[in-house]
Amino acid sequence: MKGWIFFILLFGCSENKSSWTYDSIDKNSSKIVYNSQTSFGGFDVEFLRFGDEIKAYLKVQSNKIHPLHLNQVLVSVQIEEKIIEEEATLLQGEQRVVLPKSLTNILISSLKEEKEIHIFMNGLENTLNPHPLFLKKLKNVLKNIPPV
Repeated sequence: MKGWIFFILLFGCSENKSSWTYDSIDKNSSKIVYNSQTSFGGFDVEFLRFGDEIKAYLKVQSNKIHPLHLNQVLVSVQIEEKIIEEEATLLQGEQRVVLPKSLTNILISSLKEEKEIHIFMNGLENTLNPHPLFLKKLKNVLKNIPPV
């Protein structure tokens, strides 16, 4: 019996951290997060929705982001064979970046099309893997957002 309890605890704790989470803030606001695959050297991708507006953020787990100049960071996104690079704004505290609206729109439209997205920033990376069950929730949250 002891062996089974240990196995269950070990199996439960070894679950892959990389996953989507959803939190409803109120009837017009919600937060969708794709967690980093690693707790060190990675970043989460957050989508915050307030009414008809949605903003995307990259949130670094354990180290600070070093800007290119002033408060700007270069973010590269790869979707299939296409690579897009844009500067994003580093927020105070140097652990969170807000993506420009154009890049946010690209991420949203690619997720709606169920495409895998690779994001690179400051030597860090994360891959957004569309999950069929979560995409239904994501599409529901985004349904009232104007098309890009």
